[in-house]
Amino acid sequence: MLAAPSIVRAQSPGAGGVALVLGNSKYSWEAPLPNVRRDVAAVARRLQAYGLKTELLEDSGRDAMRRGIDAFIAKRPPDWKHR
Repeated sequence: MLAAPSIVRAQSPGAGGVALVLGNSKYSWEAPLPNVRRDVAAVARRLQAYGLKTELLEDSGRDAMRRGIDAFIAKRPPDWKHR
C-alpha cells in the first residue's frame, strides 16, 4: 500500500493510541502518483477521528523514512509491546 497506517498501539476510540502514516507519491522509477497526498491525509484524519494521536510522513526518501520511524518508535509508551 502507498498510504498504510502502522498502528503501534490502538485501543477503543479515544483511548490514546498512536499511529504513523506514511505516504510516498514520488519515486525515481515511476511517474508521481497523484492520489497519494490526498489519500494519506484522509487516512490520517480517519485515524485521528478514532482518537489516535497520528503522525504523518509524506514523500520521504529511505533515510528520512527510517529516521521518522525510529523517532516514532522512540516515543512509544513504556508499556508498549511490539506485535
